[in-house]
Amino acid sequence: RPNQKYVLDYPTFEDHRRNGLAQTLIGFTIIDAKGRNINKIHLHCGLETKKPAWTLYEKLGFIRIKEELDSRAHPRKRTLLTYELKL
Repeated sequence: RPNQKYVLDYPTFEDHRRNGLAQTLIGFTIIDAKGRNINKIHLHCGLETKKPAWTLYEKLGFIRIKEELDSRAHPRKRTLLTYELKL
């Protein structure tokens, strides 16, 4: 879609977590999107395995707009969360 940016995930190696790296990367993504006149950013992450990620997204103002069962995940299914930030 025009004027929208999609980010699947911001994976961070375990030994680099909890030091602001993901928050910095998201900040750069927001700055880049604004510079390109993008008015929405969408992020996706798993409910069951990515609690630190989705709690960060919510802290930064992203709104959860969708929860759906990811039928592609094997061997067990997972819930895929979609977040949106309007710029």
